[in-house]
Amino acid sequence: MPHIANIHQTISINCAIRLSEISCALEDHLLEHAVQTMTIYQGKVNIPGIDNIQDIVVTTDPDSKSVEISLSKPVNGHRNWFGQSVTIARKLKYEEIICQTEHLPVNSVRLTWKFNASHQDNSVAGVVIAQPNDLRIRGEIGFVLNQT
Repeated sequence: MPHIANIHQTISINCAIRLSEISCALEDHLLEHAVQTMTIYQGKVNIPGIDNIQDIVVTTDPDSKSVEISLSKPVNGHRNWFGQSVTIARKLKYEEIICQTEHLPVNSVRLTWKFNASHQDNSVAGVVIAQPNDLRIRGEIGFVLNQT
């Protein structure tokens, strides 16, 4: 019987090693796929209601329909803003990405961000639009970002 116990132990160890290898391969594949679908753009933007021009990094992921907007300096206590109501439409020459942020630059203000990400030159032409609000923060300001 000790021989059967050794065989069982060997099979268990081999199975555990193989499962670990499969798990690692799957994890690597998922991570690689996530990195492939995410696109990072950076540049400068003037945001309605803020006097200073901000350095900005915009990360888009069409698969998860997500947009993250990262600013160089905190605004209303935050540097990172996540787009809400994200829509991404693939066009012939560009990808159209639209999202909104709330409480940027201040509470009760909603901004609409529109990005046209070119398939030709890795740039984004965008506009940030202040939605009507009680604080009279207004504006529609264009910008250009480049893919990193």
